[in-house]
Amino acid sequence: MYSAVPASIQCICGKTAIMLINLDSPMLIMKIDIFNHIYPDEYINAMGSIPDMVKNMANSLRALRDVEYRLSVMDRLGIDQEVLSLAMPAIDGLGLDEKSTKHITVEANNGIRSLVEKYKDRFLGIGTVSLSDPGFAADEAKRCIHDLGLSGIQVVSNVNGKPIDGPELDGFYSVLESIGSGLWIHPTFMANSYPWLKDYNADIALGWDMDTTLALFRLFRSGVLEKHDRLKVVVHHLGSIVPLLAGRISDFAMQDATYAQTHRKNPLDVLKSLYVDTAEGMWWPWLRIALDFFGIDHVIFGTDYPWGSTERIMGSIKQLSLDDAQTEKIYSANARIVLRTR
Repeated sequence: MYSAVPASIQCICGKTAIMLINLDSPMLIMKIDIFNHIYPDEYINAMGSIPDMVKNMANSLRALRDVEYRLSVMDRLGIDQEVLSLAMPAIDGLGLDEKSTKHITVEANNGIRSLVEKYKDRFLGIGTVSLSDPGFAADEAKRCIHDLGLSGIQVVSNVNGKPIDGPELDGFYSVLESIGSGLWIHPTFMANSYPWLKDYNADIALGWDMDTTLALFRLFRSGVLEKHDRLKVVVHHLGSIVPLLAGRISDFAMQDATYAQTHRKNPLDVLKSLYVDTAEGMWWPWLRIALDFFGIDHVIFGTDYPWGSTERIMGSIKQLSLDDAQTEKIYSANARIVLRTR
Protein backbone atom coordinates (compact mmCIF):
# COMPACT_ATOMS: atom_id res chain seq x y z
CA MET A 1 0.00 0.00 0.00
CA TYR A 2 1.35 3.43 -0.93
CA SER A 3 0.67 6.99 0.16
CA ALA A 4 1.86 10.28 -1.35
CA VAL A 5 4.30 12.42 0.62
CA PRO A 6 3.66 16.20 0.45
CA ALA A 7 5.74 18.17 -2.03
CA SER A 8 7.53 20.06 0.75
CA ILE A 9 9.52 16.96 1.71
CA GLN A 10 13.04 17.03 0.29
CA CYS A 11 14.56 14.07 -1.49
CA ILE A 12 18.13 12.88 -1.01
CA CYS A 13 19.46 14.98 -3.90
CA GLY A 14 18.16 18.16 -2.30
CA LYS A 15 15.31 18.70 -4.74
CA THR A 16 11.68 18.93 -3.79
CA ALA A 17 10.01 15.64 -4.60
CA ILE A 18 6.67 13.97 -4.42
CA MET A 19 7.36 10.42 -3.35
CA LEU A 20 5.38 7.37 -2.48
CA ILE A 21 5.79 5.71 0.89
CA ASN A 22 5.22 2.01 1.06
CA LEU A 23 3.16 1.81 4.23
CA ASP A 24 4.43 -1.71 4.79
CA SER A 25 8.04 -0.50 4.62
CA PRO A 26 9.88 2.65 5.74
CA MET A 27 11.63 3.04 2.40
CA LEU A 28 10.91 6.10 0.26
CA ILE A 29 10.69 5.31 -3.44
CA MET A 30 11.31 8.16 -5.85
CA LYS A 31 9.77 7.88 -9.31
CA ILE A 32 11.58 9.18 -12.41
CA ASP A 33 9.83 8.68 -15.76
CA ILE A 34 12.76 8.37 -18.15
CA PHE A 35 10.94 8.36 -21.51
CA ASN A 36 7.92 10.58 -22.19
CA HIS A 37 7.10 13.24 -24.73
CA ILE A 38 6.16 16.87 -25.19
CA TYR A 39 5.90 19.62 -27.83
CA PRO A 40 7.81 22.68 -26.54
CA ASP A 41 6.42 26.05 -27.62
CA GLU A 42 9.69 26.89 -29.39
CA TYR A 43 9.31 23.78 -31.58
CA ILE A 44 5.74 24.61 -32.59
CA ASN A 45 6.53 28.29 -33.19
CA ALA A 46 9.53 27.44 -35.38
CA MET A 47 7.40 25.40 -37.76
CA GLY A 48 5.35 28.17 -39.27
CA SER A 49 2.92 25.79 -40.93
CA ILE A 50 2.17 22.97 -38.47
CA PRO A 51 1.90 19.48 -40.05
CA ASP A 52 -1.48 17.79 -39.64
CA MET A 53 -0.04 14.92 -37.61
CA VAL A 54 1.50 17.30 -35.08
CA LYS A 55 -1.63 19.46 -34.99
CA ASN A 56 -3.94 16.49 -34.46
CA MET A 57 -1.87 15.00 -31.66
CA ALA A 58 -1.41 18.35 -29.92
CA ASN A 59 -5.16 18.93 -30.04
CA SER A 60 -6.09 15.46 -28.80
CA LEU A 61 -3.46 15.05 -26.06
CA ARG A 62 -3.52 18.03 -23.73
CA ALA A 63 -0.30 17.12 -21.92
CA LEU A 64 1.75 17.60 -25.10
CA ARG A 65 1.37 21.39 -24.77
CA ASP A 66 -0.17 22.19 -21.37
CA VAL A 67 2.64 21.99 -18.83
CA GLU A 68 0.54 22.89 -15.80
CA TYR A 69 -1.91 20.13 -16.64
CA ARG A 70 1.02 17.76 -17.07
CA LEU A 71 2.34 18.66 -13.63
CA SER A 72 -1.08 18.06 -12.10
CA VAL A 73 -1.12 14.56 -13.57
CA MET A 74 2.37 13.92 -12.23
CA ASP A 75 1.25 15.05 -8.77
CA ARG A 76 -1.82 12.85 -8.88
CA LEU A 77 0.19 9.78 -9.87
CA GLY A 78 3.16 10.46 -7.60
CA ILE A 79 5.70 11.02 -10.39
CA ASP A 80 8.63 13.04 -8.98
CA GLN A 81 10.42 13.85 -12.23
CA GLU A 82 9.97 13.37 -15.95
CA VAL A 83 12.77 13.21 -18.49
CA LEU A 84 11.22 15.17 -21.34
CA SER A 85 11.86 14.35 -24.98
CA LEU A 86 10.46 15.71 -28.23
CA ALA A 87 7.31 13.88 -29.33
CA MET A 88 6.99 12.20 -32.70
CA PRO A 89 6.83 12.41 -35.67
CA ALA A 90 10.54 12.22 -36.33
CA ILE A 91 12.09 15.48 -37.47
CA ASP A 92 13.16 13.69 -40.65
CA GLY A 93 9.52 12.91 -41.33
CA LEU A 94 8.34 16.52 -41.44
CA GLY A 95 9.25 16.97 -45.10
CA LEU A 96 11.48 19.98 -44.47
CA ASP A 97 14.58 21.09 -46.32
CA GLU A 98 17.99 20.74 -44.66
CA LYS A 99 18.13 24.31 -43.34
CA SER A 100 14.64 24.12 -41.84
CA THR A 101 15.33 20.71 -40.32
CA LYS A 102 18.37 22.08 -38.50
CA HIS A 103 16.45 25.15 -37.34
CA ILE A 104 13.57 23.03 -36.01
CA THR A 105 16.03 20.75 -34.23
CA VAL A 106 17.80 23.61 -32.49
CA GLU A 107 14.55 25.26 -31.43
CA ALA A 108 13.09 21.98 -30.16
CA ASN A 109 16.13 21.41 -27.98
CA ASN A 110 16.10 25.01 -26.78
CA GLY A 111 12.47 24.48 -25.84
CA ILE A 112 13.24 21.36 -23.81
CA ARG A 113 15.97 23.30 -22.03
CA SER A 114 13.53 26.14 -21.24
CA LEU A 115 11.10 23.72 -19.59
CA VAL A 116 13.87 22.13 -17.55
CA GLU A 117 15.11 25.54 -16.48
CA LYS A 118 11.65 26.72 -15.46
CA TYR A 119 10.70 23.55 -13.59
CA LYS A 120 14.07 22.39 -12.29
CA ASP A 121 12.65 20.16 -9.58
CA ARG A 122 10.25 18.33 -11.87
CA PHE A 123 11.84 18.00 -15.29
CA LEU A 124 15.06 16.78 -16.81
CA GLY A 125 15.43 16.76 -20.56
CA ILE A 126 17.10 15.06 -23.50
CA GLY A 127 17.86 16.60 -26.85
CA THR A 128 16.76 15.22 -30.22
CA VAL A 129 18.83 15.07 -33.39
CA SER A 130 18.35 13.84 -36.92
CA LEU A 131 21.05 11.47 -38.11
CA SER A 132 20.62 12.55 -41.72
CA ASP A 133 23.58 14.91 -41.19
CA PRO A 134 26.00 13.10 -38.83
CA GLY A 135 28.27 16.12 -38.40
CA PHE A 136 25.43 18.41 -37.39
CA ALA A 137 24.02 15.67 -35.14
CA ALA A 138 27.34 15.41 -33.30
CA ASP A 139 27.68 19.18 -32.94
CA GLU A 140 24.10 19.56 -31.73
CA ALA A 141 24.56 16.71 -29.26
CA LYS A 142 27.56 18.50 -27.78
CA ARG A 143 25.56 21.74 -27.57
CA CYS A 144 22.68 19.95 -25.85
CA ILE A 145 24.92 18.41 -23.19
CA HIS A 146 27.52 21.14 -22.68
CA ASP A 147 25.55 24.34 -23.30
CA LEU A 148 21.94 23.42 -22.57
CA GLY A 149 22.63 21.05 -19.69
CA LEU A 150 20.44 18.28 -21.09
CA SER A 151 20.88 14.68 -20.00
CA GLY A 152 21.03 12.66 -23.20
CA ILE A 153 20.16 12.47 -26.89
CA GLN A 154 17.18 10.93 -28.68
CA VAL A 155 17.32 9.45 -32.18
CA VAL A 156 14.84 7.36 -34.14
CA SER A 157 15.23 3.82 -35.39
CA ASN A 158 15.95 4.62 -39.04
CA VAL A 159 16.97 7.66 -41.07
CA ASN A 160 14.50 7.87 -43.94
CA GLY A 161 14.96 4.15 -44.47
CA LYS A 162 18.71 4.03 -43.84
CA PRO A 163 19.97 2.05 -40.83
CA ILE A 164 21.48 3.80 -37.82
CA ASP A 165 24.64 1.68 -37.69
CA GLY A 166 26.38 2.98 -40.83
CA PRO A 167 30.09 3.85 -40.69
CA GLU A 168 29.23 7.51 -41.33
CA LEU A 169 27.65 7.58 -37.85
CA ASP A 170 30.68 6.23 -35.99
CA GLY A 171 31.87 9.75 -35.18
CA PHE A 172 28.46 10.61 -33.72
CA TYR A 173 28.53 7.63 -31.37
CA SER A 174 32.13 8.44 -30.40
CA VAL A 175 31.06 11.98 -29.49
CA LEU A 176 28.22 10.67 -27.29
CA GLU A 177 30.68 8.39 -25.52
CA SER A 178 33.22 11.15 -25.02
CA ILE A 179 30.71 13.59 -23.51
CA GLY A 180 29.09 10.94 -21.31
CA SER A 181 25.68 11.20 -22.96
CA GLY A 182 23.22 8.36 -23.08
CA LEU A 183 21.42 7.48 -26.33
CA TRP A 184 17.62 7.17 -26.32
CA ILE A 185 16.20 5.19 -29.27
CA HIS A 186 12.59 5.87 -30.27
CA PRO A 187 10.78 3.89 -32.98
CA THR A 188 9.63 5.48 -36.20
CA PHE A 189 7.83 4.42 -39.37
CA MET A 190 9.31 1.68 -41.52
CA ALA A 191 10.29 3.37 -44.78
CA ASN A 192 9.68 1.67 -48.14
CA SER A 193 7.58 -1.06 -46.56
CA TYR A 194 4.31 -2.68 -47.58
CA PRO A 195 1.79 -0.05 -48.71
CA TRP A 196 -0.90 -1.87 -46.72
CA LEU A 197 1.05 -1.51 -43.48
CA LYS A 198 -0.90 1.68 -42.81
CA ASP A 199 -4.16 -0.25 -42.67
CA TYR A 200 -5.55 -0.43 -39.13
CA ASN A 201 -2.58 1.68 -37.90
CA ALA A 202 -0.37 -1.40 -38.20
CA ASP A 203 2.56 0.85 -39.14
CA ILE A 204 2.56 2.16 -35.56
CA ALA A 205 0.97 -0.70 -33.62
CA LEU A 206 3.36 -3.30 -35.05
CA GLY A 207 5.74 -1.59 -37.45
CA TRP A 208 7.37 0.64 -34.88
CA ASP A 209 8.46 -2.27 -32.72
CA MET A 210 9.62 -4.19 -35.79
CA ASP A 211 11.73 -1.22 -36.83
CA THR A 212 13.25 -0.81 -33.37
CA THR A 213 14.12 -4.50 -33.30
CA LEU A 214 15.80 -4.23 -36.71
CA ALA A 215 17.77 -1.19 -35.53
CA LEU A 216 18.98 -3.00 -32.41
CA PHE A 217 19.85 -6.10 -34.42
CA ARG A 218 22.01 -4.04 -36.77
CA LEU A 219 23.67 -2.09 -33.94
CA PHE A 220 24.57 -5.48 -32.46
CA ARG A 221 25.70 -7.30 -35.62
CA SER A 222 27.63 -4.35 -37.07
CA GLY A 223 29.64 -4.12 -33.86
CA VAL A 224 28.50 -0.60 -32.88
CA LEU A 225 27.33 -1.73 -29.43
CA GLU A 226 30.64 -3.44 -28.71
CA LYS A 227 32.83 -0.71 -30.16
CA HIS A 228 31.01 1.95 -28.14
CA ASP A 229 30.43 -0.15 -25.05
CA ARG A 230 30.64 2.86 -22.70
CA LEU A 231 27.57 4.33 -24.39
CA LYS A 232 24.41 3.71 -22.37
CA VAL A 233 21.58 2.97 -24.79
CA VAL A 234 17.98 3.38 -23.59
CA VAL A 235 15.43 1.63 -25.80
CA HIS A 236 11.74 2.50 -25.84
CA HIS A 237 9.00 -0.12 -25.45
CA LEU A 238 10.87 -2.67 -23.33
CA GLY A 239 13.44 -3.26 -26.05
CA SER A 240 10.65 -4.19 -28.47
CA ILE A 241 10.76 -7.89 -29.35
CA VAL A 242 14.47 -8.42 -28.71
CA PRO A 243 13.76 -10.34 -25.46
CA LEU A 244 11.55 -12.78 -27.39
CA LEU A 245 13.95 -13.22 -30.31
CA ALA A 246 17.23 -13.08 -28.38
CA GLY A 247 17.85 -16.81 -28.67
CA ARG A 248 17.26 -16.78 -32.42
CA ILE A 249 19.41 -13.67 -32.86
CA SER A 250 22.20 -15.29 -30.85
CA ASP A 251 22.00 -18.60 -32.72
CA PHE A 252 22.19 -16.93 -36.12
CA ALA A 253 25.17 -14.89 -35.00
CA MET A 254 27.05 -17.89 -33.62
CA GLN A 255 26.39 -19.86 -36.82
CA ASP A 256 28.03 -17.09 -38.85
CA ALA A 257 31.75 -17.87 -39.13
CA THR A 258 32.58 -14.17 -39.33
CA TYR A 259 31.01 -13.36 -35.96
CA ALA A 260 33.90 -14.64 -33.85
CA GLN A 261 36.35 -12.75 -36.06
CA THR A 262 34.63 -9.38 -35.60
CA HIS A 263 33.07 -9.63 -32.12
CA ARG A 264 34.63 -10.15 -28.69
CA LYS A 265 31.53 -10.82 -26.63
CA ASN A 266 28.79 -13.40 -26.43
CA PRO A 267 25.74 -12.20 -28.39
CA LEU A 268 23.40 -12.39 -25.40
CA ASP A 269 25.79 -10.34 -23.26
CA VAL A 270 25.83 -7.59 -25.88
CA LEU A 271 22.03 -7.48 -26.12
CA LYS A 272 21.65 -7.51 -22.35
CA SER A 273 23.84 -4.42 -22.10
CA LEU A 274 20.93 -2.33 -23.38
CA TYR A 275 18.68 -0.40 -21.01
CA VAL A 276 14.95 -0.58 -21.68
CA ASP A 277 12.02 1.43 -20.42
CA THR A 278 8.69 0.05 -19.20
CA ALA A 279 6.58 1.79 -21.85
CA GLU A 280 4.94 -1.43 -23.02
CA GLY A 281 4.51 -2.57 -19.43
CA MET A 282 0.78 -2.00 -19.74
CA TRP A 283 0.81 -5.65 -20.84
CA TRP A 284 2.28 -7.39 -17.79
CA PRO A 285 3.68 -10.55 -19.53
CA TRP A 286 5.84 -8.38 -21.80
CA LEU A 287 7.25 -6.56 -18.77
CA ARG A 288 7.99 -9.88 -17.07
CA ILE A 289 9.78 -11.25 -20.14
CA ALA A 290 11.87 -8.09 -20.53
CA LEU A 291 12.82 -8.10 -16.86
CA ASP A 292 13.83 -11.77 -17.03
CA PHE A 293 16.03 -11.09 -20.07
CA PHE A 294 17.61 -7.70 -19.39
CA GLY A 295 17.74 -8.05 -15.60
CA ILE A 296 16.71 -5.77 -12.77
CA ASP A 297 19.64 -3.38 -13.36
CA HIS A 298 18.61 -2.57 -16.94
CA VAL A 299 14.86 -1.97 -16.75
CA ILE A 300 13.85 1.66 -16.11
CA PHE A 301 10.48 3.23 -15.41
CA GLY A 302 9.31 5.01 -18.56
CA THR A 303 5.74 5.52 -19.67
CA ASP A 304 5.56 6.98 -23.19
CA TYR A 305 3.25 9.58 -21.63
CA PRO A 306 0.88 10.97 -22.82
CA TRP A 307 0.32 7.90 -25.01
CA GLY A 308 1.13 5.21 -22.48
CA SER A 309 -1.00 4.54 -19.41
CA THR A 310 1.13 5.38 -16.38
CA GLU A 311 -1.43 3.82 -14.03
CA ARG A 312 -1.41 0.47 -15.83
CA ILE A 313 2.38 0.41 -16.04
CA MET A 314 2.68 1.09 -12.32
CA GLY A 315 0.12 -1.65 -11.71
CA SER A 316 2.20 -4.09 -13.75
CA ILE A 317 5.34 -3.19 -11.80
CA LYS A 318 3.47 -3.83 -8.56
CA GLN A 319 2.33 -7.18 -9.96
CA LEU A 320 5.98 -8.23 -10.30
CA SER A 321 6.09 -8.53 -6.49
CA LEU A 322 9.58 -7.07 -6.22
CA ASP A 323 11.24 -6.13 -2.96
CA ASP A 324 11.86 -2.48 -2.10
CA ALA A 325 15.44 -2.44 -3.40
CA GLN A 326 14.40 -3.95 -6.74
CA THR A 327 11.44 -1.60 -7.03
CA GLU A 328 13.68 1.40 -6.40
CA LYS A 329 16.03 0.26 -9.17
CA ILE A 330 13.21 0.29 -11.71
CA TYR A 331 11.64 3.52 -10.52
CA SER A 332 14.73 5.66 -10.04
CA ALA A 333 18.11 4.07 -9.23
CA ASN A 334 18.74 2.76 -12.75
CA ALA A 335 17.63 6.08 -14.22
CA ARG A 336 20.13 7.96 -12.10
CA ILE A 337 22.93 5.80 -13.48
CA VAL A 338 21.96 6.56 -17.09
CA LEU A 339 21.31 10.23 -16.34
CA ARG A 340 24.62 10.58 -14.47
CA THR A 341 22.88 12.06 -11.41
CA ARG A 342 23.90 9.53 -8.76
